Amino acid sequence: MDRELVAAKFMLIKDNVKQLRKLAALPKEAFLADPIRRAAAERMLHISIEAAVDICSHVISVEKLRKPEHYADIPSILKEAHVLGEDVATSLVDMIKFRNILVHLYAVG
Repeated sequence: MDRELVAAKFMLIKDNVKQLRKLAALPKEAFLADPIRRAAAERMLHISIEAAVDICSHVISVEKLRKPEHYADIPSILKEAHVLGEDVATSLVDMIKFRNILVHLYAVG
């Protein structure tokens, strides 16, 4: 296990969550009225989800679990191997779906 890689990814997530909490403390109207804040929040969420998926992919590789064909396969692989519980696996599925919306702009047009 590359502990430095995993620690760096966790630190990235932690830092982004700290910044996202600051944005979440803003009045809803102030947040929604500022496209730069919205874009920053989207990007921090995207980067954090990617980091979480990277950590999971690293665990799959180190543990020599079956190779995922798609991002969506990662939670089930880790759940089958008893690395993730049901709740965390479900949350990861939701995060991956949200990541796809961010990346592919499914909500636009």
